[in-house]
Amino acid sequence: MRFAFYKKLQEYLKIPVKDAIIAPLKYAEFMIELNKNFGWGHNKICSYEPLPIYEIKRWKLSDQYPGMKGVVLAQ
Repeated sequence: MRFAFYKKLQEYLKIPVKDAIIAPLKYAEFMIELNKNFGWGHNKICSYEPLPIYEIKRWKLSDQYPGMKGVVLAQ
């Protein structure tokens, strides 16, 4: 979808249409403002679990991703 295509679509359909490029940016701005003003953040309760250490070792992920070099892989 092209930028600002929503305007033509909105005129054609005669209903409000959100721009698919601007909407996520506005949402990110909104989330930043919530964090700044109220200290609110995203919920980490239902986030993804990290990989088990044995899989990180077996797949040699610390070799593929230099940022993992400092991760302690004791287990």
